[in-house]
Amino acid sequence: MESTNSWWQEIERELERQFDNFLEDHPNQKDLFEKGEANEKLQRLQIRLASINKQADLLRQRLCDLSAEIKQWRQRVQRAQQAGANQLASQAEAHLSKLMGQGRDCWQALAELGVEDQQLRQEIQQMPAPNNPKKPTSPVDLEKDSVIDLETAWNNFEANQALEDLKQKQKQQ
Repeated sequence: MESTNSWWQEIERELERQFDNFLEDHPNQKDLFEKGEANEKLQRLQIRLASINKQADLLRQRLCDLSAEIKQWRQRVQRAQQAGANQLASQAEAHLSKLMGQGRDCWQALAELGVEDQQLRQEIQQMPAPNNPKKPTSPVDLEKDSVIDLETAWNNFEANQALEDLKQKQKQQ
């Protein structure tokens, strides 16, 4: 088994050496290769950034849902306490604590995504601009891209508004 592994490693080293020699002999190919690698890296970063934004949207929605649930369970705790159903109130308080823990976990995850988002955006900004950026080729493509961007921006706006409303309501309580 070790001789097979060594054989593969030897072939790999030889191919790398030949590739490096080829790139040294053909500088224009080396530039194309480096640009291709940079474009691929940029695409990977942009895909991850889109994934982070989608995850953040899901977390924001989950926070909104949790906030509504928390409000509902707070009211239930109060009603049970007012009715003298102490055991039920205690169980409802435990459930309320569980929901609030889930909310804290969501906030933490959202904060971590925010940090990663900022890091990716900095990395993208520091990358050299690609020579051939991918542009929409037709007016239909342009319109689709602008509608998608507008839809994403609107969803982010609504989620942020809902979060601000929830923060204000929690401060009032």
